[in-house]
Amino acid sequence: MTPVSLRIDALTKSFGSEAVLNNFSLNIPMGQVTALMGASGSGKSTLLRIIAGLEQADTGTVSYAGEPISNGQVGFIFQEPVLYPHLNVQENILFAYRLAKAPALDREHFTSLIGTLGLGEYLHKKPSQLSGGQAQRAGIARALVRKTPLVLFDEPLSNVDPHLAQAIRADILTLHHQLGFTGLYVTHTPDEALQMGQEIAVMEQGQLVQTGPARQLLQKPANLQVARLLNPLYNELPAELEGQTMTVGISAHGFSPRYETGQGTLPVIPRSAWAYTSGTRVEALIARDTELSTAQGLLCLPAGMVITAVLPGLPWVELGKTMYWAVDAENLHYF
Repeated sequence: MTPVSLRIDALTKSFGSEAVLNNFSLNIPMGQVTALMGASGSGKSTLLRIIAGLEQADTGTVSYAGEPISNGQVGFIFQEPVLYPHLNVQENILFAYRLAKAPALDREHFTSLIGTLGLGEYLHKKPSQLSGGQAQRAGIARALVRKTPLVLFDEPLSNVDPHLAQAIRADILTLHHQLGFTGLYVTHTPDEALQMGQEIAVMEQGQLVQTGPARQLLQKPANLQVARLLNPLYNELPAELEGQTMTVGISAHGFSPRYETGQGTLPVIPRSAWAYTSGTRVEALIARDTELSTAQGLLCLPAGMVITAVLPGLPWVELGKTMYWAVDAENLHYF
């Protein structure tokens, strides 16, 4: 069993009468990056600030490798790089050494870090001379130059152009492979969470709702909040299960690889659990009441409901063409 590196136990935090964290607990194994998602105001940034020692929890504990977190163990990458304008890039990256708050600089590590992040030609430039992506790369280098065992990411790419964000995410993954740090990566973007997190945690109203590998959360979301956060094209349909009205969800990739027979029918085959990230977006109308036999009983999907999916690699998808889709009852989520 992989030893727990970061243990967050029963944290609570309120600002006045507003409870931001409510008995929040989470364990992250040694050397793993967990992506943390949640709606705005769910407490993600407050959680990171408590772990980093920038805020004090009302109750609860945070520990690393079984001990309280000490100075110098945490690297923090903010939404904005917060570089000192009067210092050049190299001076910003090495600021902790300037204050003698870090052990001796590992020159080989510094050179490798600068090379991976592509900062070599910018070391003597001031922050005002950098693009947003370059400045954030400098912020990442500053957080990682001390080789801290724990790294916190607070939506670090939310203000970076999408094409640059993709490249920086790849650099972060490379650095994680090289350095082996334990990370908590906050993001509001499903694709980013799926790419960056070996596991994904979802919080709601200051509490942990669900955590686990991406496929587990995609296939068995604990509630509608989890499903909506991870599935941009999540279908929520009112349905009846043996006379009881409920919400049934179908993810954008939740169509069965089932072949239908008969004239004019076509197979709908998902390529992977992340199929919705590329392909042709299709909207279809449930033409008639559809009954499905499920383990919970007989489920009825009403006529007139629109369902949406992304079908990858299917060149025959055309406007106005008739298709027959098969939905596997095991791919339905009941709420």
